[in-house]
Amino acid sequence: MMRPSKTFLVSVSVALLLLVGYLVIPGGASTTGYGDLCFHIRVLDQHGQPVSGPFTVTIENVERRAVQATGNDGLAHISHWFAKRTDTWRRSLGPTKTTEIYHLGGKLQVSAPNYQSWERPLSMLFEGNYDARKFGTNLTCTVSLTPGQGM
Repeated sequence: MMRPSKTFLVSVSVALLLLVGYLVIPGGASTTGYGDLCFHIRVLDQHGQPVSGPFTVTIENVERRAVQATGNDGLAHISHWFAKRTDTWRRSLGPTKTTEIYHLGGKLQVSAPNYQSWERPLSMLFEGNYDARKFGTNLTCTVSLTPGQGM
C-alpha cells in the first residue's frame, strides 16, 4: 500500500487551514458614497388634525444643502434627498450580512402660517445611522405644530 507524499499532506493541510480561516474568521469590506431617501412628513395641529392650508418642509443635510417641499392637507413628500451612505458586507458562517447605512445629519424644519416653526435634528427623529437595508428607504415622520406666529 502506498503512503501519501509529504508534499501532498502539506498541500492538503494548507488548503484545510485556508478553508477553516475563511469560514471562521469574519471578513468584510465597505464602500462610501451617496444615496437617496424619501421622506413622508405628516403635519398635524394641536388637536391631531392635519394642518389645512399650505406649509413648508425643509430638510437640510450636514453640508448645509437643503431640499424644500410645500405640503397641503397635512402631507408633504421629499423624494431624492441625498445622504452620505456606507455599504458594508461581512462574511460569516451563515449568509453574507450586508448593511446600507445612511448618515442622517442635518435637520427637519416645518413652518406654516399661524403656527410656530418646528425644527429637530434628523438624528433625533430617526437613528443617526439609519440602516436602509433593514428599514427601507422611505422614512415617515409626524410633526405636531403649535399655534402662534409663523412663516
